[in-house]
Amino acid sequence: MMTAARSAADLQPGRRTWEDSVEFSLDLATDVLRRTPGTLRALLEDIAEPWVRRNEGPETFSPFDNLGHLIDGEETDWIPRARVILARGPSVSLRTV
Repeated sequence: MMTAARSAADLQPGRRTWEDSVEFSLDLATDVLRRTPGTLRALLEDIAEPWVRRNEGPETFSPFDNLGHLIDGEETDWIPRARVILARGPSVSLRTV
């Protein structure tokens, strides 16, 4: 979700949002996902601990928190869903997974 980065213009009635205008492409999504580990490594490797753990105040997250969120989502959401798809096929509803 990109709500924090949206401008006031994005909230105008009848205006298309980024999510409305981008058509999903498995090839493009795979490309982004393939680049993610290297991108995170380049941004965070050899960064001093205070910078990695620091946030910008209440209700904000540090790089450490964000990376932990990605790892948790991978372990608790995407891998179980992928197992269901592989076992039952792509037409199964994932809402109950």
